[in-house]
Amino acid sequence: MLKNLAETSPEKLEAAMEGFPASVRLQAETALSLGRLKESFQREIRQLWERPDGWMIFQSNASSIEGIGEKFLGELANLPLSWRRGLASSPYQFVRSENARMWWDADLESAGFSAREILRIRSRALTTIGQTDPADAIRRMGELEMDDSQRKSMLSNLFGNMRDLDKARELLSQLGSDEDRAIANQMLDSRNSREDTESKPENATDWLAKAAGADPKQGGMDSYRMFSALRNWDAEKMAALTAGFRGLEPEKKMVVARMIASHIGNYGEASEQLAGDALVHLMENPAPKVDGQGQRDSLMSIAGAHVVRLSTRDPAAAVEWVNSLPAGETKTWTQRNLLGNWKQYDPKAAGAWEKSLPAADRAALDKLNKK
Repeated sequence: MLKNLAETSPEKLEAAMEGFPASVRLQAETALSLGRLKESFQREIRQLWERPDGWMIFQSNASSIEGIGEKFLGELANLPLSWRRGLASSPYQFVRSENARMWWDADLESAGFSAREILRIRSRALTTIGQTDPADAIRRMGELEMDDSQRKSMLSNLFGNMRDLDKARELLSQLGSDEDRAIANQMLDSRNSREDTESKPENATDWLAKAAGADPKQGGMDSYRMFSALRNWDAEKMAALTAGFRGLEPEKKMVVARMIASHIGNYGEASEQLAGDALVHLMENPAPKVDGQGQRDSLMSIAGAHVVRLSTRDPAAAVEWVNSLPAGETKTWTQRNLLGNWKQYDPKAAGAWEKSLPAADRAALDKLNKK
């Protein structure tokens, strides 16, 4: 109703908003903003930059604006810091098949994006290019600085679910290193060894068994098949899956946790609780730090994106999850991501939570913000 009123009688809706409850008023403001974005994108986006909840309003309208990715590209150099972080946490809303190469070529560094944010956006662009032109994506892979875990994830995106195995074999030769070719070849061998009639897992026990049996070195598990199976699961089955994950023996639990974490950004079917539990387990059992970004920095990025998605839908659940994290740098980064997103649409509540944090947590956040 609000959308219809915003389209037919925006003046009436604007005049009536003052009497609306806060949540309904925000819906009305979002509907009105959509009309203004369609009328004058440049003028309205600048108005939204001045609002604490501007990013949330803009993000809610993104799917309704024709050519949003291209229009947003034109404003990259002007974006406030909070908007750059928001874009990097959810690039899939703007990077699409028709503009993926434009995002790949964009000068993100000059626009103020951090190296980590650039990696997230360009990885999304590369994955999107690979969906329609895997050969072009393979040619571009060498331009993207990724650690071993990120390269395996990218190869999994490009090769793991290709239906034409003969075509996939042809593309192998275009990979830039023997190691990449070996990884991709193992993925294809693993897929080829399974029967085409293999059924999707029907229950929690079956799902966890398949996930725990995957060889992370081969990357051969059909991740799309596994996660798409969860789309039709009800709350009871998802609860059983989460409980089953918690009860796994340590070695299998680590394999499953890594698999869940590596695909959170690609498939949205993993429940928030299951995804959160997997990330907590990885934080409680960190891999040894190696030179370069390593798994720890990758985990920071994944946890940060997870808490942003969760806080947008349910701030209380996001707070509960962040409070459950083990102390350390990853928790501090995650707290920072939560605050950054929350302050955009409810700065009062976010500020109150920040003040309620233990002194040590606040000190760690202050130190991080000064870097």
